[in-house]
Amino acid sequence: MGAYRDPNEPHIERLMATLQNVAPEKREEVIAQAMARLEDLPFGEARQQQVLPDTQIFQRMLEACKFDWVNDNITQENFSILEEPNENTEYVLVDMGKPVSTEEAEAEIKKQGLPLTTLADLLLYVRKNPDKQKEFPIVALGSRWQHSSGRWFSPYAACWGSWRRLRLCWRERDWNDRCRFLARKR
Repeated sequence: MGAYRDPNEPHIERLMATLQNVAPEKREEVIAQAMARLEDLPFGEARQQQVLPDTQIFQRMLEACKFDWVNDNITQENFSILEEPNENTEYVLVDMGKPVSTEEAEAEIKKQGLPLTTLADLLLYVRKNPDKQKEFPIVALGSRWQHSSGRWFSPYAACWGSWRRLRLCWRERDWNDRCRFLARKR
């Protein structure tokens, strides 16, 4: 009789391999997301389904958007995507109508009872609505990355001429009145 092997061991090994490619400051977040996904699963056979991050999701989602340019700091290591949002997820674009700080935008989105969105949500939205970013910049405040300078940045999709771009903006400056903040409908 062979040695007992925990059915979750392959998932744990996969998580450990994934963590090697994640920036140190993002590791706790990745572990917390993976643990939350494990806790949502029932016991028994169903629990053996794949529950840990696929390191290729990020690249697939990014390529599907067909951007003309992507900021070099928008990487799997800096913006870990553990799973794709549900295709049927509905989004709303929150228009503040004036320049606002990150804190003001987040407060308004929360006041409306809407969850903030991540880079994964932004990529899904842009893939399904590729011309929207030509109208105005679309910001995902639920994702942020810290530069070596100590400054925090969030991703947004915008256009420069006809070029569709995925960029980062410093969270400490005001967002201009053209920006729309992507939020998930409840």
